[in-house]
Amino acid sequence: EYVDRYSKQQLCGFLKQRFYIENFSDKLGYAHLAIMSLGTGVIYTTNQDNVMEKCFEKYGRKFKLIKSIEDFSNSKPGDRLYIKYHGDLSLPESVVFSQQDYEKRMQDTDHFLNIRLKSDLLAKRLFFIGYSLRDKNIHEILTEIQNVFKGKMPKSYMLVYEYSKEIEERCNQFGIHLINPLIEFPECKTNQGAFEKFLQE
Repeated sequence: EYVDRYSKQQLCGFLKQRFYIENFSDKLGYAHLAIMSLGTGVIYTTNQDNVMEKCFEKYGRKFKLIKSIEDFSNSKPGDRLYIKYHGDLSLPESVVFSQQDYEKRMQDTDHFLNIRLKSDLLAKRLFFIGYSLRDKNIHEILTEIQNVFKGKMPKSYMLVYEYSKEIEERCNQFGIHLINPLIEFPECKTNQGAFEKFLQE
């Protein structure tokens, strides 16, 4: 409704006011610090904020922001890729936010980000952090890859923030090993404490 009334560009401006930060806070961004310290070559996010970018910038970590196919073309071997799977607010046509955006992305089976994710799913083990697996687009891609592997996909891992039976069932569907930080660190007593402790450890 907002897009219909004001345009996609205006929506992105509205979201920027709420999702963008000026400076990275170590205290608030403990998960981002932990992800950065993993040193992985490729990070996907469905988030549209700029917190991870600000974290990288604060600590002088080089990264290549991927929001368009041209960004892939301009990347070099060895670049750390930070892939904004649902787009970047600075590029309104890339943003997947409304129901219409999701439907359009799912119909575009040749979308460059879908192709890249499928390639990584075939060749790598994924580590999902604080993700719900509710995204229909990701579901569709995981189902395709599962069919390629005849139901025996390489094991991936999911670190949940808060355990639920629903998330466990989704993980089981795709052979993803679920990690509940409260089971690993029961002494923390809260989801946030256990999640943070797991990432620190």
